[in-house]
Amino acid sequence: PSVVALAKDADLLIHDAQFTPEEKQERPDWGHSSWMEAVQVAREGNAHRLALFHHDPTHGDSQLYAIEQKARAHLAGAFVAREGMEIVL
Repeated sequence: PSVVALAKDADLLIHDAQFTPEEKQERPDWGHSSWMEAVQVAREGNAHRLALFHHDPTHGDSQLYAIEQKARAHLAGAFVAREGMEIVL
């Protein structure tokens, strides 16, 4: 609930999304979020856009693209943060 409160009506929420939901189940105590948890926080907090960051280093570009597509299916303003990306608010 406190994270949702911080995200309340944000123009841009930047949220840890190291794991897929399946990976999160395998590593529940690692202290990282799944992309789905990030989407839930953004939706509950009414954030307008969501940058998924802190990617698992074992995930390649194709996996990150797939995660981005899945996240966008749940939240149109979701995207995977990329090195060098600039975002205009």
